[in-house]
Amino acid sequence: SSTGSVNAEAIHTGGLIGFAKNTFITQSYSSSSVESDDERIGGFIGYSDNSTITNSYSVGSIFGNSGVGGFIGENTNSSIVNSYSASPLVGKDSFGGFIGVFNSGEIESSYWNVDVSTLIGIPNDDVIGLTGLTSLEMSQDSSFKDWDFMEIWNLDEGTFPWLKNNPQDPLPVAQNGNGLFAGGLGTPDNPWQIATASQLDSIRLFLNKHFVLVGDIELDQKPYNSGEGWKPIGDESNPISSRFTGSFDGSGFKISGLFI
Repeated sequence: SSTGSVNAEAIHTGGLIGFAKNTFITQSYSSSSVESDDERIGGFIGYSDNSTITNSYSVGSIFGNSGVGGFIGENTNSSIVNSYSASPLVGKDSFGGFIGVFNSGEIESSYWNVDVSTLIGIPNDDVIGLTGLTSLEMSQDSSFKDWDFMEIWNLDEGTFPWLKNNPQDPLPVAQNGNGLFAGGLGTPDNPWQIATASQLDSIRLFLNKHFVLVGDIELDQKPYNSGEGWKPIGDESNPISSRFTGSFDGSGFKISGLFI
């Protein structure tokens, strides 16, 4: 399993494995954030070739260029069974909530969270065995067809499925922002409400959503007033992760104490 963050300037970047070839993986997860300005970027595996992945998941945020997938960046002749992705992602080209580029292979009883990611699980329309679920549906074991919730998986109230023999700490929960911001739904008509510095910082995880300030924000506080200060949401060193396609309404409030 993998936690923390992965930053690379190369192809084949994944939260757990960059390039999996002739590999068998089971009962594992990645909660790592993954960032690369290249291609074949995945929350779990960057590029999977002739491999088998079962009973695994990814929940870390992902920033990439091309071939960006919540679970696998690019898949060739690999089998994915009983797995899911709940990874917020940003991609420039060929991206999907579960797999960014699907060349060949099989998917069975696997899922991605439509609330945290794109509504498209895989750019290919003809792939079967993959279903998009809301955060509410992902917190219900009845949503996961043929999954073993006796020996392999478990669910607690408010969590997504986690592995009994490899439990994540803390347990996986929804990252759709509905509990992260002061209110709202992230839509144009009901934008997420920003009331604190940490909520302002979290915009970088949802770059295609909509936000509104509901009060003044002071950034002269830890961790934003030390070291390099505020990390720009428009950082030129990584144009893919900085591409903001949503909207931000200041509503007449001010942000002060910021330094870079």
